[in-house]
Amino acid sequence: MALVGESERRHDPVWLNSRSEQWPITIDGRDFDLDKLSGEARHQAMKINLVDQEIRRLQVQLKICQTARNAYATALQQALPKDQ
Repeated sequence: MALVGESERRHDPVWLNSRSEQWPITIDGRDFDLDKLSGEARHQAMKINLVDQEIRRLQVQLKICQTARNAYATALQQALPKDQ
């Protein structure tokens, strides 16, 4: 289960709208008010939200590293002797 952005909501069994004060949560297509769920359910939803934030952060880091690698590969190609 993952909490995802609005554009990916239809593909994910659990979706938490972190922009809302009530934090509606969608599980398997059913909407629930987060504040009306049990403490354990809220706790698990919050864990999912934290993990999803970390995944998004790591995805950004990966894109940064891929961009840097491409720049290094271009620089290497330019530094190689032209006649070989």
